[in-house]
Amino acid sequence: MKARWQAERSAFYARRKAERERLRYTPYEGPGGSRWAIPYYIVSCESGGDYGAVNGSSGARGAYQMMPSTYAAYCSACDWSKADQDRAAYVLYREQGGGPWACA
Repeated sequence: MKARWQAERSAFYARRKAERERLRYTPYEGPGGSRWAIPYYIVSCESGGDYGAVNGSSGARGAYQMMPSTYAAYCSACDWSKADQDRAAYVLYREQGGGPWACA
């Protein structure tokens, strides 16, 4: 029983490490040396760079204005922290380009 638990625990941490590695990114430069996971003009238009922004009509959240379902698909083990929002937006942008954002 203990060996099974240890194997499951090891597998969990291996999956978590693999997801974090997949989400590693190189940020885009914004004004004043600010760094963003996607081009600044999109962030500026979507939320003004406010990581706490919430769109009351659509439910989109964060600096990148992602829907909770999209966010969960790109960052399953994440909360809405700044770093996690950056990682999820970067992966989405890398895979789909600017298409998911109205301001692109």
